[in-house]
Parts: sequence; C-alpha cells; structure tokens
Amino acid sequence: MVQSLSLSTLTTSGNTAVYGSDIVGRKHSEIIGKPHLKSGIGRQSLWNGYLPNFYFKGNPNLLRRRNFGVQAGWPFTGGGGGEQELGASSERSEASNEDILIFFFQLDLTTQVQRALNLEEYEIAQQLRNKLTEVEAEMLKQQEAKRGLSSKSEAQDKAISIVRLRGDLQNAIETENYALAAQIRDDISKLEAESLAASAKALAYENAQYAFRLGQKVKHKTFGYRAVICGMDPVCCESSSWMETAQVEKLSRGSNQPFYQVLVDVYADPNLLVAYVPEENLLAPEEPDLRRFDHPYISFLFYGMDAAGDFIPIKQLREKYNRPRHEIPLDPEGDEVAGLHHGPLPSTKLIESYAYMGSFRSSKLVFQNFPNPDSFMWGVLIKCSVWSNLFEEAIFLYHTMIKSNQVQISSFIFPSVLRACSGFGDLGIGRMVHGAVIKNGFDEDSVIQTSLLRMYGEMRCLSYAKKVFDEMPTRDLISWSSVICTYVENGKASEGLEMFRSMVLEGFRPDSVTMLSVAEACGELGLLKLARLVHGYILRRQIEGVDSLANSLVVMYSKCGDLSSAKRVFLSVINPSTTSWTAMISSYNRSGRFMEASEAFVDMLNACVEPNSVTMMSVVGTYAGLGWLREGKSVHCYIIRKEMDPENVLGPVLIELYAECGNLNYCENVLHMVGGKDIVSWNMLISVYSQKGFLTKALELLVQMQTRGLMPDSFSLSSSLSACADGGLLQFGDQIHGHIIKRGLSDDFILNSLIDMYSKCGLTELAHMIFDQIEEKTVVTWNSMICGFSQNGNSVEAISLFDQMYLDGLEISDFAFLSVLQACSNLGYLEKGKWLHHKLLTYGLQTNLYTDTALTDMYAKCGDLLTARRVFDRMPEKSVVSWSVMIAGYGAHGRVDAAISLFNQMVESGVRPNQVTFMNILSACSHAGSLEDGKSFFNAMGDSGVEPSSEHYACVVDLLSRGGDLNEAYRIIKTMPFPADASIWSALLNGCRIHHRLDMINAIEKDLLSIRTDDTGYYTLLSNIYGEEGNWKEFGKVRSVMKRIGLRKVPGYSIIELDKKVYRFGVGDTSPLYAEETFKFLENLQNLAQEHFCNFEYSNLMIDNVVISKDVCSQQKLSNCI
Repeated sequence: MVQSLSLSTLTTSGNTAVYGSDIVGRKHSEIIGKPHLKSGIGRQSLWNGYLPNFYFKGNPNLLRRRNFGVQAGWPFTGGGGGEQELGASSERSEASNEDILIFFFQLDLTTQVQRALNLEEYEIAQQLRNKLTEVEAEMLKQQEAKRGLSSKSEAQDKAISIVRLRGDLQNAIETENYALAAQIRDDISKLEAESLAASAKALAYENAQYAFRLGQKVKHKTFGYRAVICGMDPVCCESSSWMETAQVEKLSRGSNQPFYQVLVDVYADPNLLVAYVPEENLLAPEEPDLRRFDHPYISFLFYGMDAAGDFIPIKQLREKYNRPRHEIPLDPEGDEVAGLHHGPLPSTKLIESYAYMGSFRSSKLVFQNFPNPDSFMWGVLIKCSVWSNLFEEAIFLYHTMIKSNQVQISSFIFPSVLRACSGFGDLGIGRMVHGAVIKNGFDEDSVIQTSLLRMYGEMRCLSYAKKVFDEMPTRDLISWSSVICTYVENGKASEGLEMFRSMVLEGFRPDSVTMLSVAEACGELGLLKLARLVHGYILRRQIEGVDSLANSLVVMYSKCGDLSSAKRVFLSVINPSTTSWTAMISSYNRSGRFMEASEAFVDMLNACVEPNSVTMMSVVGTYAGLGWLREGKSVHCYIIRKEMDPENVLGPVLIELYAECGNLNYCENVLHMVGGKDIVSWNMLISVYSQKGFLTKALELLVQMQTRGLMPDSFSLSSSLSACADGGLLQFGDQIHGHIIKRGLSDDFILNSLIDMYSKCGLTELAHMIFDQIEEKTVVTWNSMICGFSQNGNSVEAISLFDQMYLDGLEISDFAFLSVLQACSNLGYLEKGKWLHHKLLTYGLQTNLYTDTALTDMYAKCGDLLTARRVFDRMPEKSVVSWSVMIAGYGAHGRVDAAISLFNQMVESGVRPNQVTFMNILSACSHAGSLEDGKSFFNAMGDSGVEPSSEHYACVVDLLSRGGDLNEAYRIIKTMPFPADASIWSALLNGCRIHHRLDMINAIEKDLLSIRTDDTGYYTLLSNIYGEEGNWKEFGKVRSVMKRIGLRKVPGYSIIELDKKVYRFGVGDTSPLYAEETFKFLENLQNLAQEHFCNFEYSNLMIDNVVISKDVCSQQKLSNCI
C-alpha cells in the first residue's frame, strides 16, 4: 500500500534546481534526443534497502576493464543488502524511515484533497479522500500497537486461552491421559509467561515517561552526532533481528525503555538519515544549540527553530504522538529579530529561501501567515511554485490573486505565470493570460514579450509566436535567440537558420546560446557542409563558451552522419565533463553503434567522471538498443543505489528499455515506482502499448491518467489517436477529438494524428476538412493526407494533392512519392508514374528498397513489364516483397512462365517465400490455366513453412474449377482445416457454371444456402447461375436475401489512359464529359468492323442495347476520372 501512494511533497534540500535561462537548461536534456522529457517534483526513493552493484554481461573485456559484479537483487524482486556494520549505522532504522514516509503520505494526500476541492474536482477529491482513509487507518493501527492497546488485548486473549486450557487439563487428568495433561500444562506455563509479558508491555505504554520532547536537539553519547527528535515509542518496537544487530540486550535498561526516532544531521553522518536510539544513549545540550542543522525531512516535520534552538513540531506530528505544545518564552533582546517575519521583505526572502531548498509547502505557510501580501510577494510565490514544477498550483495562485481584487497586478508576475501555462500545456489559459497582459498595458514589456514568445513556442503555436516577435518594438539578442530556438524546437530548422541569417544581417553578434540552436538546426537538417561552416564560424568569431558548444557540435556531427568528426571534436576537449561524455554516448546510440556506446560509458567511469541522470538516460537507451535485459536491470539498480533519479525523470527511458526487451509487466512496475505523477512516463507507456498492438490497454491508460488528475498533453493524445486509428475505434477517436477542441489544442502532432485516424477509419472527408483548416501545413501534414487518400482508394485525390504540393514548391519526401506511386498503380496511370520516377531522380532523393519496390509495382501494374524488370534487376538488395511484386506483375499479365522462373530464382537466392508470394504464383497459374504447376506450388507451401490461408485455398480451388477438375476442388474444400468461406465456394460455383455442372450445384446447395457473407459477388454469381438455368424462383430468393441484408451489386468499371489522361468508364455513369463522342463511336463501330472484315454480330446487339439505354435513362454517360 505504501508504494502505491503519492510522494509528491517529498522534496529534499538542494534537490530543486533554480533554472536561469530556459534555453540553456533545455540544451543539456536534449543531448540524448529526448525533447519531450519533463522533470517532475523531487521524491524520496523507497528503495533504500537495495544497494546493488553495477553488472555487465556480454563483452568479457568490459568485465576486465571494470571489476563489476552483482551483490544484490533488483528492485522488483527484492534481495540485496549485506551485513550491517557496528557503530552508528547499527541504529539505522528502515522501519522508522518508512513510518515517516507514511506520515508524509498523509500530509500530501490531505493537501491534494483540499486542492481538488478548491478546483471543484469533486470526483478526484473523493478518490483522494478514500486513499487518505486507508492511510489513516494504517497509521491508527500502528499507533494503537505502539500505545499498548494491542498488547493489552493480547494479554486478555491469552488469559481466556489459559482458562480454557485449565479445563482441558482437568479433563485429561480425569481420563488418566497423563501425556496429554503434561503437554497442556506446558502450554499453560508458556501462555502465562506470554500474558505476563504482554501485560507488562501494556502497562509500560500507559505509564511511559519521556525524557525528551518532539523537536528537541540531542547528542548521541556514544557516537557524538547531533540529532533532532521526530518520534518516540515507550519501548523498543523494532524487529528482533534489528535488536540483535543493535545489541539492545547489552543496554543497561534493555528494550523496556523509551526509544526515539531521530533525524541525524547530514553533515555529521550523511548515510544515517533516520536512527532509532534508546533513551539512555541520548544527551540534551547544556546550552541552547543555535547552530545550523541540515536534514531533508526538517522542513516537513517542523515549522522552524525556537529561541532555545529546538525545532517546533507541526500540529499533525504532535497529534500523532499525543504530545502537548512546548512553549519557550522569547528572549526580550531578540524580539526585534523574532518579529522580522512580519515585515514584507524578510517574509518574501523566506518564501524564496524555502522554495530554493525544495520546500514549497513551507514557502506557502509563510505566505498564508502574512496578513496582507502585496503584488511582489504574490509574484515570488508564483515564481517559487514554477521552480518546483507545480505549474497547476502557480495558475491556481494567479487566479486566486485576480479574484481577490486586493492586489494591483505588476509586470513581475506575468513571466512566471506564462512559464506555468507552457509547463501545464493549456493553450486556452495561456491566451487568457496574454489578454490580461494586453489589458494591463504590459504588452510592450520586452521581458513579457519574450516570455510570450517562449510560451507559444513551447506549445507549438508558431504563428502566434511569430506574431509576437514581429510586433516587438525593439528586439534584443535574447528575443532573437528565443525565436530561433522556437523554430528549431518545433521542427522548423530551415526557418530557424533563416532567422539566424536575418539576425546577423541586422548587426547582432550571436552568443553561445544562439549557436546552440544553430548547431541543433544543422543537425536536424543533416547538412554536413552547413554544419562544418557553422563550426568554422564559431572558431573564427571566437565565441565564448567554445567548450560548452563542443558538446552540441558532437551531437550535430553525429546527426549529420559524420561520427568521425564528432569523435574528433570530443577528443579535442581537455578533461571532458559529464556532459561531453553523455554527448558522445548519445552520438553512438544515434548511429546504432550500441557496443561502442557501452564501451564509452565504461571509459567514462575509468576516467573517474561521475555520470548524471542524463548520462544514465543514454546508457539505458544503449542497453535497450542491444536488447540486454540483464544489463538493463543492473543499470536500473545502479541508478537506485546512487540515488541518481530523485525526480524520476528516467521513468520513460526505463519503460522503453523493458518494452524493447519484451517485459511489459516491468513497464507497469516502473510507472508505479515513479508514483504515477510523471506524465512523460504515462505517455511512454501509452505509446508502447499502441506500438505493440495492445490498443485497448493504451486507451485504458489514457482514461486512468485523467482520473489520477493528470491532463493529457499532445503526445498522450497523439499516441491514443494512433491506437484508435490502428484499431478502427472511431467512436473513441471522436471523443478524443472533442476533448482536443474543448482544450483548444492545435499543434502539428495532434492535427496530423487526427488526419491519420480519420483516414484509417475510412472518413477521408473529415480528414480533408481538418487538413484544409490547418494554416501552416508541414511536410508530415501533406504526407498524412496524401497517404490517407491513397490507402482509401481515392487515388485521383492523392495525385491532385501531390501536384498541388509540387506546384507550391514544398519539400517532398520519399514517403510522399511512395503514396503517390501507389495511387498511380491503382489507376494504371503509367505516364504519371514515369513523371514521378523522373522527379524522384532529379530531386536527388536516395532510392532505397521501398521506393524501388514501389516503382517495380507501379510499372508492373501499368503493363510496362520491361521497365519494371529493369528497375527490379538494378535493385542492390531485394526483399521478399520485391520478389512478390515482380511475380505478381508477370502473373497479372499472363506471363506464367516468367513468374515461375522468377519464383525459382528467388528460392535459389536464399529468400524464403511468404504467404503473399505463394498467393501471387498461385494466382498466376490460375490465370494461365497451369493446373499442374499450381498444384505443385500449393503442395510446396508446407515445405516452405507457410500455412495455407483461406485466400490460398480459394485460389487453388479456382485453378482446379477453371481447369474442369471440379471433384478435386470439392475434395480440397472438404479436407480444409477450417470452414470454407464465400470466396472459396464462389470459385467452385464459377467452375460449375463454366463447365455446366448443375449436378454438383444441386449437391452442394445445402452448403451454399448456409453461407452468410457481405460479399455481393457471391450472391450475384449464385443468382446469375439460377437465372441462366431458368430457375427464377431460386433467383428471386437470392436477390431477396441481398435486399434484406442491404447489399447492392457493385458496378464494374474500366480505366483507360489517353493523351496522358486517365478515364474511368462504369455502368450507370451520368457525367456528360465526352459522352456524346463515345456514343457516336459505338454507333459507328459496326462499319469500322466491316472495313476490317470482322464479324461483329454480338457487338451490334451491344450497340443496340447502349442506344436503348441512352434513350431510356436520359443519356447514361461515361465520366472522366481526372
């Protein structure tokens, strides 16, 4: 139960960093390529008992270079430890530490319940209150045990048992069962001793007298360290093993004396933290101890120091131990000093100091006890909440200040509030604050304008950010650096470099912060030549901070694919820092050279450079890439033992590690371990479930995240929309879309995901409507829409959209080319396909396996088999898809011998055919009537390890049926390992129709009538057979079934390409384009045929039918596809 609760208030002194420049702060975390990671609130780890050492597996050289070994278990299965040393550590108490943590949980949950009530989030408040009730019940049980109530009850129970045993003893004596009587007598003696001990323990609890009080400073008689009392028990309540280790039996008063939970000064013993000390080992100082006392728990358990130097316990702590408040009269000479907290300046400084030390709760208490806080004090408190990453709290404080109407708003407040809006990720609130800035006349303040620019940039609203920048009356280097950084971080590297060019032309000299963004832009674009120019510019201009820029240059070169240059830059750094090593490790990871990354990490440790949490993020990624679960666990243990992740920022990469190693249960354990408060960990797990195909689980996590009070961000929603798209869950996708509209989110990730979701669910109209509403469309947006059209059979629209993209001069990626090539294949649009092939070459895009396969498929489907084979033969490597595409092309055009020859070449080259390959070769044999070859390939499927599917059976049944071997076809249907579907029976029916086997149709009539399908072709074929034989009664029955289940016959159509245009002709077309010319040509067809000595009697009949249809149906016409 303890580990399932929140630890959001467990910040420790010095854990909360105060960031200066957001731009510089972000660069360090982005070295490893994880731009979406956000740091949460610091938490105290519960894995204090696990002290595992680092462990490596795989490369014996690594083991020799670092003597790593395993001496502990890992955190999800327990284990670890070792023998405790005698001395001060012998009194270390994990039970006392856990008792304090549970108390912290109670305080935290109480605060969260109140916050939820203030925000009118009553469902969340009820859930938190239920959890709080569990914690309070657990604490009450522990307190009753310590106050002797359980011991008293235990003594009473044993007394009752003794009375019963005495009755049994009397019966045993009367029956002369003396052996049983002796055993019962021994049991009575044992129970009497235990009852006496329990009674004595209960009496000791009731009459306990304590020599020390809560918050009192004490000194250990033996070990000499300073400590503060934070809890007390009348007798020793620790386990027997602890008492044996602490040698309690050697104490003069033994275990039946008060024992105290004490916080040990970290400067005296940083490893002890919480000790459990007998009263006889403690000594009160003779003089007031006013010296500084440092401990991470002090700010949560005590208000501060009194005049005597002791700490004042908070009310909840006194109530826990039923201790009265200890009053110390103030020193008259110190009244002036003691009253300083009533002044605004000292109180404001105190608020800031507490937040700096990681205790925002104490900062808030000081603020709440100040009578009339001014605007500056409100601003400091809001700034402190932002420091602590309490963005929602900062926004709540801002709204509270506005509603009070007692404070005049100053410009000092808005930068912190805007930072909170971007951290919280709510664009609607951010725009409201922007309105308040304008309303209060601060819209020309340069600091606020830069904060607005940064807020819109972090929420991916580039149009708003650019508008703020353009409206700045004066621009300084900071604003230029901010807008460049905004473009680069939002994937607009080219625009960022263009802004850098404008900045230089206006006479601004870039600093190291600016060049960090420029180097990142070069890396994102992958332009090696430009990257070298930027490197030369930095050296030539002698920009300060070249050493710090070296880390970004390492990453830049690695992204450009020049790992040797990255390594040269790294080696040029004198005494590489942790950040430098981290940059090099991440560069190896980015290039897929995970073994070298692992070796670099070992070299880093050999150089006595301490890794930090960012380093470990890269190292975890290394073992995720290698798929080494055991080493990944060891790294996880190393992180816990070194307490390198107090804020749980490594949760997402650990989830990714276990997901890559196939252990999804460990992923959920990591999420529970980080306390469920880190939205990035939730995002990662949702993404993992979506990618692994657990779509419902991913959406359940999204719901759970919201019930925990976490607001989904763009990454959460994008991953969830991807799950809806892959699973066809349109209804849930619509709900997410409504949530997005309600919150006013409109970044590229979400909009592109919506386009993809609606496209995959078949609603291309909605997808295109969203596409049209996007003002600034990225390459991904265009690609998503083109792909959506192509996958849904809207090939004409896909080509049209691609043409628009080309005419607008936009960047075209190979993904767009692939989608349009697929559209050309569907239409048989050869000329357009050739034009695409030409542009693919002239654009300088590197042809790869996917583009070459798509080109082969396009040429084959368009009938240009020579060019298709030419592209196929020039491929440097061929996948099974490439072979299958070429085989399908030959089969579709009746080139069965070429298809069989290519199939044999594929097998000889060592490529294993798959289900699609066999489907294509069977289809080729079926179209060409190669009966024996088809049967041979079907029988060979088992030898290749391919299990025949329903499609394969349908193909071979069609082959046999067309060839007249209907009995063999029927035998195969009856021996299938699964029931035959409509497509298989249709193949047999078609064969019966061709060979006029009505006897077989009558024999299988019962099987035919039992089939239920939505395939209109099956019902149409069956009804036509009955109609051809004059059985109109059965014909009507089949058509009635079609009408009852809402099926309509799908009209056929033909496509022809003339003069570089594609025309589609179908039954029932009413488009007037070219219809008159078409009908005139059909009417003159007989004359044309006679001139060429052809007999077209059947054509005459067709022309008459067309003319009649033309007169009756108001000129049924043929429509142009393009």
